[in-house]
Amino acid sequence: MTLGQNIALARKKKGISQEELSNQLNVSRQSVSLWETNQTVPTIEKLKELSILLDVGVDHLLGLQKEEKEDEFSSLINNARKRDEKTFIIICTISTLLGFLLWQVIVLSIIINLTSLILNIVCVKKFKERFYPIILLIISIVFLFASIAGTAIF
Repeated sequence: MTLGQNIALARKKKGISQEELSNQLNVSRQSVSLWETNQTVPTIEKLKELSILLDVGVDHLLGLQKEEKEDEFSSLINNARKRDEKTFIIICTISTLLGFLLWQVIVLSIIINLTSLILNIVCVKKFKERFYPIILLIISIVFLFASIAGTAIF
């Protein structure tokens, strides 16, 4: 992107009109318009002031730093984390269901329910603000005790 495009984009993101920006920089509105259309360029002093007023680095205004790429990268990382969280909760759910379905199989049920319990403890610690992992943890505890009791009876 050009200097003018970067100035215009930063100004719009900040919610400032050309008139407001020109008043803050003590220049005419036409000067701001000429900068944004790449017909002229601001002086180094005005470029520094622009950087401060628009909360962006001079590097960004000059097109030397790509902040959009960083935002894109952050969004990709956040999406991957959300996908991983969903996958982990699915794994916890499946292990709990296995423990529920196999609770009468003597030794295997204890191992499955113990594994399920450990996974659900981790899940509850990881997702403290969610209610679903707590339910899975309670189910795991109940069926672990049922498995142990069933083994003791047989």
